[in-house]
This record gives sequence, structure tokens and C-alpha cells, in this order.
Amino acid sequence: MSYQVLARKWRPKSFEELVGQKQTAKALINALESQRLHHAYLFTGTRGVGKTTIARILSKSLNCEKGITSHPCGECSSCIEIDQGNFVDLMEIDAASKTKVEDTRELLDNVQYRPTRGRYKVYLIDEVHMLSGHSFNALLKTLEEPPPHVVFLLATTDPQKLPVTVLSRCLQFHLKRMEQPQIVDHLAMILTEENIEFTKEALLPIAKGADGSMRDALSLLDQAIAFSGEKLELSSILEMLGSIDQSYCFQILAAIQQDDATGLMDIIQQMSQYSPDYFEVMSDWLSLLHSIAVAQATGNSEDNQITELAQTVSPADLQLYYQLSLQAKKDMPFAPHPRQGFEMAFLRVLAFRPNKTPGKPAKKKLANTAVSEGNTKTATHTDNNPTHAGTDSDVVAEQGNQSDNKIRLVASNGEDFENQPANSASWQATQNNNQALKMDIKTSEPLIEYPAKTAVLSSVDQVINEQIINEQAKSVSPAEKRSETKADNLITASKIASGEAPVSGSFSNEIESQPVPDKRLYPEVERIAFAQINFDNWHYAIDQMPIAGNGVQVLLNSLACFEGNLLKISHLSKVTHFLTDNLRQSIQLQIREYFADDGGDKLALEFISVDALPETPKQKQIKKYEEDIEKAYQNLTEDPCVAQLQRELGATIDKQSICLN
Repeated sequence: MSYQVLARKWRPKSFEELVGQKQTAKALINALESQRLHHAYLFTGTRGVGKTTIARILSKSLNCEKGITSHPCGECSSCIEIDQGNFVDLMEIDAASKTKVEDTRELLDNVQYRPTRGRYKVYLIDEVHMLSGHSFNALLKTLEEPPPHVVFLLATTDPQKLPVTVLSRCLQFHLKRMEQPQIVDHLAMILTEENIEFTKEALLPIAKGADGSMRDALSLLDQAIAFSGEKLELSSILEMLGSIDQSYCFQILAAIQQDDATGLMDIIQQMSQYSPDYFEVMSDWLSLLHSIAVAQATGNSEDNQITELAQTVSPADLQLYYQLSLQAKKDMPFAPHPRQGFEMAFLRVLAFRPNKTPGKPAKKKLANTAVSEGNTKTATHTDNNPTHAGTDSDVVAEQGNQSDNKIRLVASNGEDFENQPANSASWQATQNNNQALKMDIKTSEPLIEYPAKTAVLSSVDQVINEQIINEQAKSVSPAEKRSETKADNLITASKIASGEAPVSGSFSNEIESQPVPDKRLYPEVERIAFAQINFDNWHYAIDQMPIAGNGVQVLLNSLACFEGNLLKISHLSKVTHFLTDNLRQSIQLQIREYFADDGGDKLALEFISVDALPETPKQKQIKKYEEDIEKAYQNLTEDPCVAQLQRELGATIDKQSICLN
């Protein structure tokens, strides 16, 4: 067979030809030129980074007929025989196949004899960590004090398994993984010399698949040439590797940003036609998120798509996507199929994506279970079979999602009473039917889930528990009527907290505005002209301008005033690191665009770093938020329905659970 694989054909024959190991090469070159030679060298590193290659080059440098040199000639008989692997004084030993102590002793028996042809007798022991403990013990004494004509070159991918007694007797060099650009450049050089057409984009997946190993990269290149013929293109390389174009990752991110679950599933379906490695695709997705995060932090990127995404995806969302995806990749091996784990990873990202408006789920008619919708639900599990245990309350009061803020009433028979008051005829009819069932309180445990974004009323579950205990008879007793009244109060309190129920006094107007707050903190303030900006109204101006991300963080920690055609922004020094050149230009561009109608299209900005400011917009926002929380707390405390729950049931209001948005 005349063909020689690329990994052997293009193996470096001198220190100058080494790729990615300049530090090791420099140290060995200096040692050879100064004649400061050690008797034992240990080369460590992952597979395919040049451990045995460097050992062979060092052997040539020691035995070149022109003398000990860092530049072996490669033409003398010693150099040629070492390259061909048949030099009599270079013993290459595979420790994985010669692990017994007898093999080591046989090897050491010949150490005392001088070299046959060369200047040094070189022992190259590959995968030395595979030797047994007895073999290491037999080697130690010779390794520490070998004859002057012997040099040991040890190579291993797992130096942690070597005894410290061996490590201390060797001069150790750790060979680094190859960087992808280094692999791409080297492959491009080889293909050019081999007269094979290629595109540089086609080499990127090969360099990535090599995972830092040049030998693996050359093996993949051999496979790619056989697969693609005499022209290497990106599509054929991706097909060979089972990879996909990174454009799919961009499409996935766009679908997530748009809350488009259907579009997301369509993209994954298109990807599945190429039978991709879903673990590899998840790695590409994580790499994309990392590139966007770096672009946001540094303010620059060579990829225009990355730069654009860095301006549209918020840093908080990006970090959430990355953390969820990273955890999902760890869990993918446990999924029934890699694609299922891959799909669930992105559905989880959609589910936990902040500031989303979830679509209204289809109404389901389910027996013996409560259908939940939105963030808040108060459910009681029932059984319509009289021979089984159940509860008297098969109707579930639910707070709707934030987009419509409705109260849903779902009966156990699947009937849905939407937007009906708690004391309606439908409600009472369902209550009366359920009262005819025999109740087993021991096996019926109500499930109470409290609102995530409203005040939590602890001990409210006592309402339903008391209702279950009292409603034992078929007829409605006065005690049961009181229990129903308390249940009505529970629903009313839930409506009050969510802004649905009208209450008396000014409390009604203030509570109703809380569930759906305005995007602006100060909606009552009129738009400020740029010429009127000063320290006193700067926080209003920030609230009106469409600046987000790091830009708004800088502005919230600043004060500004207008002088002539110049807007001077004094910001705290702690946010100076956010102000990259790109961010400065972005803030100036958005401010100019916002005030264009006022003649601010030529407005100039000057950023001044200061150590302290009187009261920043951020501090004013925090102060206003605390005041609004206190006001909401007082309003809830004064409401008659809430007061009744506190008085009769000992309920309390958790102030920390009050959320205004």
C-alpha cells in the first residue's frame, strides 16, 4: 500500500515544524544549545498533541551525526533511521503491553551497555502510567542514576497515576491542547500542499471535532477527503460528522425570544433530518450563548450576527438560558432518547423565560381533578364516585394568567364556569350536588397553592378545611352557610389581591392598578424635552427613554444636566467598566433618536466618572418601590374582607410577598 496517512506523512521532523507547543520546544532548544541535558524527560498531555513526536525529535538532536544540536540535519543515517523507526539505539516501548516486572528487568539488563551506533541510548516509554507498581520500583534506581550514555523519554496521558518518586526524578513538560485556529491553519497548509480544494469554513467542524488533538484532526481530514472527494465543503463535512449548521442555533434563539413553541419544534424537526448528534448541537448552542455574553461584556465581536444578538437579548435572559441548557446537557444521558432530552431542554427554557406572556391553554374536561391555569390556583381533589372518599368542594377558584386576570371555576365533571361570581346560581348548584356525597375527611386533603405575585394570606386553608368538616349532612345547615360565606370571602380576597374584586373607598382604585402595572415607573409625568433635562428630572427622562441592558444601569447610577448642545452625564465610578466605546455610541445614538423631534439629533454626550452623587435615579426607584409596597400593605390591612380573615382565622400578610408587577 503506497498511500501514507496524513498523520504519519505530516508528522513534524524538527522543533520548528511543531504546532502549538512553542514553550516546550523553546525549553528543549535552549537545553540542547547550552548542553544542559537531563537524563529523564516526562512529556504529558492528551492524545495527539505531540508527545512521542517531540521525543523522536529530541532523539535525533542527541544522535545526529553532525553533533548534539537543536536543529538535526534530517539527512544523516541516524536521522533517517529514527524517522523510519528502525534506529538501533532508540528503543520505543509500549508500557501498556509490557507491564510485568520481568519485562522491565529485561529492559534494564541492557542499560549498562553502550550504544551501538549513536551517541546516546534512548529509551522511549509510551503510556508509562500503565506500568505495574513492581515495574516502577525496578525502574526507580536506574531512572535516578542512569549511565551517562542513557536518556529516558517517558510519555503519558495520565500523569496522576505515576508515583511521585518517578515524577521527582524527571524533567516534566506538559503539552497543551491545540487551539482551533492553530488546527485550521495547519490543515489548510496540508490541503494546499496536497492540491485539494477546500473552503476554510469546512475545516472549522473538523478542528472542533478534534478536541485539541492534531492527530485526531488529521484522521478526520483523511476521512473527509474520502467522503467528499477532491473538494471539501461545509455541507459534506457536517453530514460526515453528524453535525448541523450553526444557523439552526440562531433560529432556536429567535424562536425562544418570540415565545414560539411551535416554531421551535419545527426547527428541531428540520434538524432531525440530518440525524445530528444532539449532545454536539447542545454544545454549539452553549457556545453561541457564550459568544453573545462575551460580546455584551466586551462590547465587540467579529460576527455581525453575534453583535446584533448581544443588543437584543438581555444579559439576565442569556444567563438563564445558559444555566438551564448546561444543566439539561448533564441530564440528557438519562432521557429515553437524546432528542427527547434536547427538546425538553428548550421547552424548559421557554417555560422559565422571564417576562413572557404564556398562551392560554386549551380547556380540558377532566374527571376527579382540578384544571389549573396561570400562576395562582386553589384546588381540591375530589372523587365523584360515592363509594370513594372525596370532598364537598369540587369547584376550583383560580386566578387567571396575567394577560386576562379572570377567575375560573372548574367543576369536577369538567364544566367550566368562567368569569362567574362565587355566589352565582351555577356555583350554588354545584355546591348543593356535592353536599350529597359522603365525605371522608381523613383521606381528603385540600391542596392550596398561594399566588406568586400577590400578598400571601397564611392559614387561608382553614377556610376549606372548616367547610369540609361542617358539610357532613345532605341538607345545608347554618354552620354550612357560614362556611360557604367564608369560602366566598376567600375568593373575594383572591380577587382583591389580584385586582379583580371591587372594594370600597380609594383602596379599590389603587389595588386594581397593581396587577397590570405600566411599563414606566412614572407614567403620570409628561415627556421631557432634552433642553429641560437637569439633576432634578433626570430620573423621569431615563424612565421615558428606550434604553436597556448595561446602558440603563449606567444611566440609573448617574445624574445629568444640559449645557448648550451638550448633555453632561456624571456617573458613579462603580459602573465605569460597563462604558465600552460601543456602549457609549449606543447610548448616544438612542438618546439622539429619542429626542430627534426636539432637535436633539446633533446632541453630544460627555460621560464624567465621579465617586459620589446626591441621589441617583436608582436610589429614587428603590425609595418609590418601598413606598408603594408599604402603601399596598396598608390598603390590604384596611380592607374589610382581609380584616375578617385575619380576625377569624388568624391569617397574616407577608409583606415580603407583595409584588407590584
